[in-house]
Amino acid sequence: MYYFFKNNYLEGEFIRFYPSGKLRAKGSCKGGWLHGQWSKYRSITLDKQELQEIATGEYVRGKKEGVWTYTYETSKKVRKVNYKDGK
Repeated sequence: MYYFFKNNYLEGEFIRFYPSGKLRAKGSCKGGWLHGQWSKYRSITLDKQELQEIATGEYVRGKKEGVWTYTYETSKKVRKVNYKDGK
């Protein structure tokens, strides 16, 4: 993981990795909350060299907000979900 603390709260860029070292999630935090644009990834090849973005959207104070896009089965299926206050 890669992140910063400011006044004991998560603040700024946040990056999380799989044990293999590949990117798992990338986004930002503000005042200790997930806040701002986020993307989540998974490996799509057996050798785990190629990544696919599987979810992208925005958090506002730790809750999903607005349109989130989910991708399944190596980019063949896409689902969009509109969130308001995390629901």
